[in-house]
Amino acid sequence: MPNSTLAHEPITNWSEMTKRQIAFEIQFRYDTPMDSLKVARERIESELKGNEAINQETIFVRLHELQESGIELMFYLFTNTTNWEEWLKVKEQLNLRILEILREENVDFAMPSQDLYINDELHLLTEGTDDNLEDKQS
Repeated sequence: MPNSTLAHEPITNWSEMTKRQIAFEIQFRYDTPMDSLKVARERIESELKGNEAINQETIFVRLHELQESGIELMFYLFTNTTNWEEWLKVKEQLNLRILEILREENVDFAMPSQDLYINDELHLLTEGTDDNLEDKQS
């Protein structure tokens, strides 16, 4: 790397880091009752705001996007620890608590899927084709 590039770039001293980021998304089914989804989001956000391991400056838990497979809930927050092992423990505890809340509120995850709709006319055409095939084979 040329010195001129290095001289003009910001330098991050990772040992000075005071918090570590957690950011992820979860998708929920479109047939999820909106009241259940709202209550679950509010409960999760409240849990984060009461958690001593979470940095209280920045906590976002928001309905973020409408995706093909479901409604996306975005999480963006920081832990107070920078130690990776402690961070992993905080993240695991957070994930387990999120799962508990979602189960209690009967909110289901969206799984990538597709719905297939079959037109009655197509069904009749297919039935007629099968009959025609049997007649031709006889």
